[in-house]
Amino acid sequence: MSRLAVQLLILFTAANAQYRGGSISWERLPDSNVVRFTVHTAWARTAKTFVKIVDGVSIPNDGSYMPEKGDVVNVLGIETPKFVTSNGFESYLQMTVTSNTENPENGGANDWTSWTTNYIEGFSTYDVAFDSDQHTYVAELQGCCRQTMMRSGDGVCVDYFVATGILKLCNSPYHLRATVNLNLDPPPLSFFPHWVPFRFSSEQNITMDAFQLPVVDFMESGKVAPSKLPWRDPEGWDAKLIREGAAASGSLASTASELGPADAMHRAGRRLLDKHGEEEDPNLDPWPPLPVPTRVIATASVTGTNMRMVKNEEQMLTLFASHDCTGSDMIKIPAGMDLCNGTMAFPSGVAVEANVSCVILPGRMNLEITNSCSVSSPPRAEAQSPVEREGDHTLFLSDSGTGTVPICNNYGSDAPKVCRLQRGSSIPRMFWTTKLPEPCAMPGCETHATYSPSAIPDVGDAVSFLYTRQGQTGMYISNALPNGNYPVTIMVSTSTSCSTMLEIILHVMDDSYTIKYDFEEDPVVQYRNGYIPRPFPTGFRNRIAWDFVGDVPASTLMFNNINPYMFGGDMPELARADEAPQATLTWSPCLANVGLYFVCANAVAITDRYIWAPLVCVPVRVVEDLAPRITIYPLDKPGEDQSEYSLYMGESLEAVIMAFDNPSDTIDFVGISKVDMNTGDKIRAKVSYLYMDVRPTSTSEREAALMPRLVEPGVPPFLSLILGGPVNATITATKPHTMDRVLSYTPTRMHSGLEFSICFLAVDARGVCPKEAAGEDRIGSGTERCMHVSVYRCKYALNPGQELSHIAGLFETNWIQLFSLNPTFSEPEVPLAGSGKAVVNIGHLYKVMEGENLYDIVRSMGTTHNHIRFLNADISRQKESWWTEALPTGMHVCVIPNGCVTNV
Repeated sequence: MSRLAVQLLILFTAANAQYRGGSISWERLPDSNVVRFTVHTAWARTAKTFVKIVDGVSIPNDGSYMPEKGDVVNVLGIETPKFVTSNGFESYLQMTVTSNTENPENGGANDWTSWTTNYIEGFSTYDVAFDSDQHTYVAELQGCCRQTMMRSGDGVCVDYFVATGILKLCNSPYHLRATVNLNLDPPPLSFFPHWVPFRFSSEQNITMDAFQLPVVDFMESGKVAPSKLPWRDPEGWDAKLIREGAAASGSLASTASELGPADAMHRAGRRLLDKHGEEEDPNLDPWPPLPVPTRVIATASVTGTNMRMVKNEEQMLTLFASHDCTGSDMIKIPAGMDLCNGTMAFPSGVAVEANVSCVILPGRMNLEITNSCSVSSPPRAEAQSPVEREGDHTLFLSDSGTGTVPICNNYGSDAPKVCRLQRGSSIPRMFWTTKLPEPCAMPGCETHATYSPSAIPDVGDAVSFLYTRQGQTGMYISNALPNGNYPVTIMVSTSTSCSTMLEIILHVMDDSYTIKYDFEEDPVVQYRNGYIPRPFPTGFRNRIAWDFVGDVPASTLMFNNINPYMFGGDMPELARADEAPQATLTWSPCLANVGLYFVCANAVAITDRYIWAPLVCVPVRVVEDLAPRITIYPLDKPGEDQSEYSLYMGESLEAVIMAFDNPSDTIDFVGISKVDMNTGDKIRAKVSYLYMDVRPTSTSEREAALMPRLVEPGVPPFLSLILGGPVNATITATKPHTMDRVLSYTPTRMHSGLEFSICFLAVDARGVCPKEAAGEDRIGSGTERCMHVSVYRCKYALNPGQELSHIAGLFETNWIQLFSLNPTFSEPEVPLAGSGKAVVNIGHLYKVMEGENLYDIVRSMGTTHNHIRFLNADISRQKESWWTEALPTGMHVCVIPNGCVTNV
């Protein structure tokens, strides 16, 4: 045997890793049956229990090595922890350390920080291929032993303040479990830290208190959500404007020196205005969809889950086809494994599910057989625990009590689905294994007057999971639990997922041993019909803070669950302010972080008894920062979004163009990007580039980048259109995530039949996330929205004080003509009573007949080419060579027959 092997053997037999908790998650790799498992574990940071690995080589441990963040270590133990799956994969636990603490001294007689504040956490990954996507597999982390450091300051006897609860499981083997079925979703993702301080409030006359379970549906987490983001056009708004600028044409386009080629203009009477694909119901929500998080189903007391299901030969069930537990037609199965859907068969080939008649039960166990599947199918949506399935009920019960000899149980005729196993009813909860090391109670120590292990309720009976006000699952703690530390095993799943087991240490305390806190803002907000986590948009600094209440010493330490495995590369930051007893969570996430998270933190005051703050778990949903939204509405009708307007000549329009974004963003500018008219003119904005200071507001360092700016096109005087400033500059200045401008337009006498689309571009701030393409400066996101305006042909709205004679002069006719065209006028100067808006017909609407052209109309109506152009804006600048071409049949043209040519 090599020297290294001998040294490792000594370490493996002498060391005892101090297991404190953990969880297993997994995800299926793309286009394969390979599953990547991530095992999160926490351990007491003690010497002689870890072997450092450098470049794949073990470094001998001289007894002084203490793991630090970034180290890769093998974890040792009385039973060396090993990751195993039911399809034969196994590997010893090798972990990358993601956090470690030191061992602060409080100077008191009860310095038990060596196991409460001195720990390491880390992650291990394993890729395992599974043969079938129809079968349910089991993966487990197995090892020994749980926490043993519970001695008082003299290092000899048990500190019962610390040992209460955990003493029942100290030095015991542990295991974590996850089920794998490739047809189901991965199990929920746990953000639980291993150490969970919980304060039961004496201010409330209640028997239970709760906090929200920091576990999320895997499909909503940052592991999956970024892949579900909608496709985004990589073309920036500046490149789009430059590309579209080539389409500028017409005599009114500032970028065109000539009318342009013939095919660049519409033919007479055929100008069909492009409305630029305007949506009928535009999305005006500045947020992407914000659903209420999927409910996670949980339980802290699951029958059968306290038995190892993989490589546990000592606690296997033996099923027989015979009624007397004899014969060769038998099979051994792990307790808790499904018998569903013919997945198991006796040697004779018959299905176990329909033909089992007899079961041999190991000693000191009890057996429950049910008619529903616990492993291979998820619970129903309204279930209260992961083992609740549709139609779930017990078919058979057997208890071998304290007996150590296996017993035979004759089973009935109902087809079983699952055989669950747990310790016998008269056996203490932890003493079920033959691998138990020496007990934690130390001989020669004085018995604590108030400590009685038998009087402490079982955690499974004191912890339950119910709905909270946010519609999510809350962990409820009974006040029957005295102050102490309790290992809690929790099974979680959703109604569409596999299940996973996680373990924590629940540190129960009353008001006399705690720090309290108050949030500046509730991290959960009401949105539409439910409660959701406060959204954090990508690209901007988001913040949530809470104050510690009470006498908080400067020596207070904070711990959190932030690590790259759970949060990705752009991680949040959690810090305690030096000048105030306040904790602040800040995060500037990017698109790769989109998803649902919990940022959990706790704090401990380094005093004689180490006063803890309760665990704080802040739900956070990182969402994509969308481009600005633009709403268009009449000035006198705020909130009534409207992008289509029809006006009479002489009628005024004032419309507000408002751009807005989520409150974390700012609007950089709003301006005109293009104007298209049915006169054949296409007017386009330009882009200029200049170096600008783009430093974030949170830093004093200067950062210059070449940034695009919108150069609005000059609106031709022909349009008589003005785009002014905001409705209220003062209000706009106080809300940087909004910006508005007022459009004023009154159609003139030259706008009969005019139609135009005017488009507006709103651009928001550039944010802090890098541009996808290397070497490019990131710019803000742009949104374009258009409004369409049409002017009625041959109709004019009278303004106060105007008479028909005034209108006649405007349109080069006389009041007699107008009087004959407007029968609602009883007198030349007065409209009929009750006629509503005073609208004057200023000409005839002539309907084009088949084969007619403009020249035909001029000749038949006795008018002139100039007058036809004057009364019809869409044909006002046609080339004479086009006038002989046939017009579309049925088209309307405004004409005033030449019956009376004077204006008097």
